[in-house]
Parts: sequence; structure tokens; C-alpha cells
Amino acid sequence: MMMQKQYENKLKLNIMFHIAFAVTLLFIIPAVQAQAGTEPICYVCGSEDLAVGNPDAEIQFPDRDTTDNCADIQEGGLQNAIPASLCPFLPSLIAECECHPGDP
Repeated sequence: MMMQKQYENKLKLNIMFHIAFAVTLLFIIPAVQAQAGTEPICYVCGSEDLAVGNPDAEIQFPDRDTTDNCADIQEGGLQNAIPASLCPFLPSLIAECECHPGDP
């Protein structure tokens, strides 16, 4: 009986380790990759023919406590720092940036 209990405890620890490892892969690794500039270029206005017209406008994203100005957001996109999964949604989130025709 005691051997079975020890086996169950080891099995639970092993499962918890694998869950923690999976969480690391899902959340931490993509963040590090984005910081390293491994994402594709993101044209934050939706096209390489559009640029931020109001670079000083501040944007508050729903999942962040801080604001970012439009110039920094555009630069982050050009420097491969914005995850590709977020890029298609940016134009609708940054209306205050006043995108207009021009080079980013």
C-alpha cells in the first residue's frame, strides 16, 4: 500500500512538472522570441503602404497596464517585435494613430 502511495505521489509530481513545462512553452518562449525580433514584419496600419500619422498618440491595450505611443508601436512592428498572431488585429486597436498613406 505504501509503495502504491509513493508511486502515485511521484506520478503527480511528474504530471505537475509536465504541465509547468507546457505553460513555459506556451507563454514564455513566444515572448522571448518576440523580443528577439524573430517575428515577421508587422505593418501595424494593415499595409506596407500605410504609416502612423499621429506618432505621439498613446494607446492603452486591454491586456497591459501601461500605454504605448504610436511611433513605438510602428517601430516594434518594423523591428519584428510584435507577434504575428496580434498583427492582423492592430489596425482596429490603434485608430488614434491615424494611419494614412505613406512609408512606415
